[in-house]
Amino acid sequence: AKVLKTFRARVHAFTRSAPSEENRCEHIDKYWHTGELAEFLQNIDYIINIMPSTPTTKGMLGGDIFKNAKKDAVFVNVGRGDVISERDIVRSLDLGWISAAILDVFVHEPLPVDSPLWQHPKVVITPHAAGVSRAEDVAHTFLFNYKRYVSGAPLMYVVDFSAGY
Repeated sequence: AKVLKTFRARVHAFTRSAPSEENRCEHIDKYWHTGELAEFLQNIDYIINIMPSTPTTKGMLGGDIFKNAKKDAVFVNVGRGDVISERDIVRSLDLGWISAAILDVFVHEPLPVDSPLWQHPKVVITPHAAGVSRAEDVAHTFLFNYKRYVSGAPLMYVVDFSAGY
């Protein structure tokens, strides 16, 4: 969101529930929540999926949900591949529900050689490198949380196993 704001983009985010004031990102213009996906898609030029793979996100962008998207919307998937099937991506492109797809993740990885995505003229495939972690970032975060732990403060970035991420 921060990078997009440098390009003067309006940034919308789709979340499971409304974030509390202290968890809101200053770079997000509008939050949408569960139950508002169709309306959210009508307002988005670039649908950028960064969702984790959980029981509630699997297939979430599949079926005919993209029929609600702006006709020139571009789908970018750098989250998890199982939010939408290859078949549903191809169908959404062929029916004109979205204009292009930029894909870094897939249901089956590596993407099979015979996948129709490889040859589709509206698809760009990237080498599954969108989520590279830098060693200095990992070390900084560890040290940050260690200091919080030692001082008795709540830890940041804690995995919620009940939510799946």
